[in-house]
Amino acid sequence: MTYSITAYDRATGRWGVAVQSCVLVVGTRVPMVREGAGALAVQAGSPSWYRQPGAELLTRGTSARDIVAALAALPKADVGQFAVVDLAGQAAAHTGPECTVAAGHAIGDGVVTAANLVARDGMWHEMLRAYETAAGAFEDRLLAALAAGEATGGDVRGRQSAAMLVSAGQDHGTGERDGEAVFETDLRVDDAADPVPELARVLAVKQAHDELRRALADASQGRWGPAAERLTAVAGHAPDDALVTVWTGLALVLAGREADAGPYLRAAAQGNPFLIDYLSREPLLKDPRERDLALRLAGQAGARAAAEETG
Repeated sequence: MTYSITAYDRATGRWGVAVQSCVLVVGTRVPMVREGAGALAVQAGSPSWYRQPGAELLTRGTSARDIVAALAALPKADVGQFAVVDLAGQAAAHTGPECTVAAGHAIGDGVVTAANLVARDGMWHEMLRAYETAAGAFEDRLLAALAAGEATGGDVRGRQSAAMLVSAGQDHGTGERDGEAVFETDLRVDDAADPVPELARVLAVKQAHDELRRALADASQGRWGPAAERLTAVAGHAPDDALVTVWTGLALVLAGREADAGPYLRAAAQGNPFLIDYLSREPLLKDPRERDLALRLAGQAGARAAAEETG
């Protein structure tokens, strides 16, 4: 009924689960991640409450193999399927003999792919291969595995929901990747005609917001140039997002790139009739000169946007 990937990213010390199914809100049923301990996925005929004892064992430092053995001794294990990656990044899984075919799992280094009631036997191997060969951030590689599962036919009943749950990391709530803060990912597409592409879209927006948070950290120290560089690099990934749009414009303005800021500020003014009110209250614009410049240019952008609308 479901296919999923459960994995550990050794580069950032994060665990994650991504899942797709033809059931409503699969994100409330399958994935479980414990910061600093591991991750597991529970699917097929396994009751969702299996996640609680599995997670408790993870927090105690129990190995993935022993957790799988403990869950396999519970009722309905013959029709159940679960995957675990533990504190050490070791992976183990169980596919009950009575799971609805096609059903199976594949295990790699710190990763398990698992599927049941899917269109093609062995599609879990395609998911594993996609994850292991994909480029990009941990979340991008998890998504690549889901996309590979969908490309091979996915759930034979169709598709309805998808989710991705990834821990932040080992450093007090945030990990690091190339010296940059890495944030938790907790995304759900609860009901959609094509949930995996929708999850990809939401992930792109989330990643743009992560970069926004890093840019605001730069801005809080007066580093508007680096903030502008960050935001112009990701603004196209979230073109309809109000906060990414307005802060891209503001960062460009305060980095001395007023001409480049115009399109972003016009779009922000079109989308938010309270833009001037917002900017007048924004605490990051604490320098009166910066605030006055932002308000003046935002007002000009709003007037130009209104003129363009009226023709």
